[in-house]
Amino acid sequence: MDRFTVAILGCFVSMGVCQAPIEMQWNTRKSYGPDGPWQAVSVSVGTNNQKIDLYPGGWFETDILGTSMCPQRSNCSASEAGVFDFASSKPAVRPGQFEKSGFIDQWDAGPETNMTGSAEFMIDELSLNTTSDSIDIPNTIFSVIESSNIKLPNGTSYPTQVGYLALGGPGNASMPKALVNGSEASGNILTSYLHDINKIPSNTWGLHIGSVQQGQGGSLILGGYAKDRALGSVGGYTLGGIGGGEPIVSLVGVTLDVESGGTPFNTSHVSDLFQPRKTGNVSVPVSLNPTVPYMQLPIGQCEAIAEFLPVTLNTDLGLYTWNTNDPMYSAIVKSPAFIAFSFQMNATDDLTIKVPFSLLDLTLEPPLLSTARSYFPCKPYNSPDGRYFLGRAFLQAAYLATHWGHNKFFLAQAPGPKGSAISTIIPFQPEDTQMQSTTIDAFASSWKEKWVEIDPSCNGTSVSCSPDSQATSSSPKGLSTIQKIAICIGAVSAVAIALIVALIVYRRQKKRRRLSSYRSLPFSLGNMPAWSREYYEEKPLPPIRDEILVVHEMEAPVGKSGPMQKTDSIVVRLEADSRQVRQEADSREVGVIPLVRFREVMYTK
Repeated sequence: MDRFTVAILGCFVSMGVCQAPIEMQWNTRKSYGPDGPWQAVSVSVGTNNQKIDLYPGGWFETDILGTSMCPQRSNCSASEAGVFDFASSKPAVRPGQFEKSGFIDQWDAGPETNMTGSAEFMIDELSLNTTSDSIDIPNTIFSVIESSNIKLPNGTSYPTQVGYLALGGPGNASMPKALVNGSEASGNILTSYLHDINKIPSNTWGLHIGSVQQGQGGSLILGGYAKDRALGSVGGYTLGGIGGGEPIVSLVGVTLDVESGGTPFNTSHVSDLFQPRKTGNVSVPVSLNPTVPYMQLPIGQCEAIAEFLPVTLNTDLGLYTWNTNDPMYSAIVKSPAFIAFSFQMNATDDLTIKVPFSLLDLTLEPPLLSTARSYFPCKPYNSPDGRYFLGRAFLQAAYLATHWGHNKFFLAQAPGPKGSAISTIIPFQPEDTQMQSTTIDAFASSWKEKWVEIDPSCNGTSVSCSPDSQATSSSPKGLSTIQKIAICIGAVSAVAIALIVALIVYRRQKKRRRLSSYRSLPFSLGNMPAWSREYYEEKPLPPIRDEILVVHEMEAPVGKSGPMQKTDSIVVRLEADSRQVRQEADSREVGVIPLVRFREVMYTK
């Protein structure tokens, strides 16, 4: 069943309009950093449809980068995703009529991302690129970022490279904004507007970030969700935070484990790494925010995880870099090892999201580092308000959906690369308070082709325990069916060839022993040239080859009475040579003997 069919089946008619979920188009040709690589969705902004890529996340106004972010355009990282040129568009409300400064953020993540700058609000057209067509949203409210700086722990800073596509908000389709002159203007917000014009069945969305490095595309559904991207139990929560529209959950546990096979860690079992418990806290609030790149956790939490990993803290960045020369590095990121985050789901049950280490081997690029380097995206964070963040790094492994109409959001385990080839898109109806999912068994199978299991006898501290070493082992474990068949065929062929060679050698040796028995047999070569007998009787025997020569009449060897007949023959072992000798017997021509000298003669019948 293709995506179009799924959409039609999920369609219902209201006021004569077919309402079906909208699947957004991701840019599969580009990815962005400098702490990714990350995928982005493609949109067009302005009356002249300026192409811009944006990370999905946040609410109300969409954040885009203005041309002032790239005054020289060349060698500007922001221009890779696209910057908006005011001069070439005709917005309904031009920039400068209202503005903001200070923290530039979404879902109040400014202090966490430490991004400051200035931006101007604008109302203009937004065109969504979907998997089937494009959809125009007039009078969309934007925040055009004119300047921004993300400050690092060492005091240096770098500019923002990609903006954010806001995913709607609660309430009506439009959002009022106060102008600097005291008047007011309203701009449309994404999902609310699409629902109000009956384009989608509800004011909802579903998101999975996916993974560039694992070849897994992202998924953003407006008005519905991708059932195949949500596995096992689904946690349903009430939106909260500042403004009441932020997806915040209670983190209650952190462990390290493996899905199958042996452990790559230097201990057989790693459990109860949740550090806040040591200070008497049974849980901490965590915001699931795709506008934040890292997993920003309480002081001591990343450090506790890092004790089991070959990583080093870069104090200039506040991030851990992988020691890629350590055998444990390969063992961990290629094996079925994961970090399990447990969240309170209700009074009695917890929801566990497994984040494979295969997804936590990301890349730091300039301007963060002078040369690219692998890093572990866990960042120790001293929160000013007691709230922590699980950003894009975490959301590679989790499915997040929001139903603005019920002020609810949903969280579930996301599959690996093989589990997202085909999407079963389910519409969110206005009355829905739950979300469907696929069996949790699909998690292991969706990663099977990417993971290399570790021998259970290994503890991860030996080079021989790494997936690279096991993959090159002579053992067929882990080989594909085709490889195993090829090995079997090769082994059988080798045995067959050895037997054939042995048989040939045996037959040649047997024949030589039989011919040598005729060396002392007296015989006469009749009227054959005398020099042939001389070579045969007196000269050293040169290299030989077998020939069969039919003789018309010749004196028979001893033991054969009467002259040889035409049907008789002698086997003559001869030395190859380019000369030819002609011989005649009686009145008949025996024929041309294409060799120089006889070596052995054996009578045959």
